[in-house]
Amino acid sequence: MELLVSVATTDGEPLSALGPMAVELSSAREASLRCTLPLLSVRELCMEARLQDSEGQLLSESGPVLLDDGEWVCLKNDASHRLLSLAREGANGWTFVFDVREGADGVSVLRFLRLAQSLAKAPATEESDDAPERPVATE
Repeated sequence: MELLVSVATTDGEPLSALGPMAVELSSAREASLRCTLPLLSVRELCMEARLQDSEGQLLSESGPVLLDDGEWVCLKNDASHRLLSLAREGANGWTFVFDVREGADGVSVLRFLRLAQSLAKAPATEESDDAPERPVATE
């Protein structure tokens, strides 16, 4: 498997790209890839990760990830920098986690991209109308 990471403006103008990088999953179906991709001081940019097989067929993608998205979690905050993390669910049970270091000067760097694949199926959230009613216990 290979991972490609691209950075573009929100208007779609490409800024930089990384990859393809070989992905080797651990026995827990996880991988962590060091990126060190500068994001400069452009707040209106969009990152995206794509996971593909060795023939280039798409396995999953993160979808657009914006630095000004309100879903980022701050893992560390001190005078010199902040460490931010954001998880995105992709297709086929893949989860993409973006880790960004944001300097006090406003310059950000994508430090790591973590991947995990869940093999468990999500439980059904809606009950079928054909399901038998459960008996109610009475005392």
